Amino acid sequence: MEEDIAAFNAANKTNGSGLIDLTDGKEYTSEDVKAMIEDYSFPSKEYIHERKITEKEIEDIKENRNLDAGSFETGYALAVENASIRAFPTDIFLTNEKNLYDYMQETGLNYGEPMIVLWESKDGEWYFVQAYDYNGWIKKASVGLCDRDVFLNAAEAFSKADVWCPKSTGEVEFKLEDGTVKSVFLRMGTYLLHDEEKVLLVTRDEKGNAVLLAAEAPADIDGSILKFTRANLLEMSGNILGTPYSWGDSSEKGMDCSSSLQSLFRCFGVLLPRNSSQQIKVAAEVVSMTEKSAKEKYDIISELPLGTILYMPGHVMLYLGTYDGVPYVLQNTTDSARDDGGVIMYNSFVLTSINIGKSGNTLMDRVTYAVVFCR
Repeated sequence: MEEDIAAFNAANKTNGSGLIDLTDGKEYTSEDVKAMIEDYSFPSKEYIHERKITEKEIEDIKENRNLDAGSFETGYALAVENASIRAFPTDIFLTNEKNLYDYMQETGLNYGEPMIVLWESKDGEWYFVQAYDYNGWIKKASVGLCDRDVFLNAAEAFSKADVWCPKSTGEVEFKLEDGTVKSVFLRMGTYLLHDEEKVLLVTRDEKGNAVLLAAEAPADIDGSILKFTRANLLEMSGNILGTPYSWGDSSEKGMDCSSSLQSLFRCFGVLLPRNSSQQIKVAAEVVSMTEKSAKEKYDIISELPLGTILYMPGHVMLYLGTYDGVPYVLQNTTDSARDDGGVIMYNSFVLTSINIGKSGNTLMDRVTYAVVFCR
């Protein structure tokens, strides 16, 4: 199974599903980086919270990308906190009139995560970076610059199963070598640097460089990756229940639908792409249900193994099997839905029937693909 997971991860770094190999030594030209930056189009949203954004603000945000700069010397860094990746170098909360989502937010990087630093904003407050599953703008204060050896040590965690990984989300206390205690909020599936029997915590000095602090790990972070079994998957699914929904992981304590599954599977050394549309492009068996009736979908889904990812446009869920003939899924969503018992409100990672829905359109009706990892 470990060899299968390694092959799966390697394949997904070359098949266009959204993952890259940070250790391959790729050189980025200024033209390459500017093209990556310009690949983000300005969101067609009008509001900053309750008021409309101005043309001047739009131009200032675009100008801050610093595309007139001739070049930038590529570097390496580690995240010193759970940090946001943004489409543009700005903290502006750009939304629609419902004021629900920040459309500048792309994703979150976990504490300690490695990245290649590719560009600097005009105001000197942001870096444009490439992580193993995403690129975008990150606040300088959220990262510590490091040399290539430290970067490679962290990046190699995404190509082998020799990692220290928390199996739940929450505040974790580490005892440092000087006897003091450092508290860090860790998301499930965070890959931690380590040196033999010590975890290496990441902090940042006054010059913006990464500083590594050796610490004793708590008993539940034991330097091992779980075997990908149904029993372990069910146990870890229980650990992630109740995780608050957070669009693009904008909240340190929250995740969205696809990042919840990504974090869960990382506990087994399985690397999934970040976005739901990318997760159906992975090197696994993909079952199409685009032209199937609800009855045909039910027949297909009820034969799928536990741990299958079910996809519908813009959303993913984890299939757990059937109970009393009804398929059940785990999902992180803001939606409200109706079943025979009435209206159900979400806004967290929850266990639900696949027969729930609204306006007469159930989850079963909307499912289009299934991603099967093992039969």
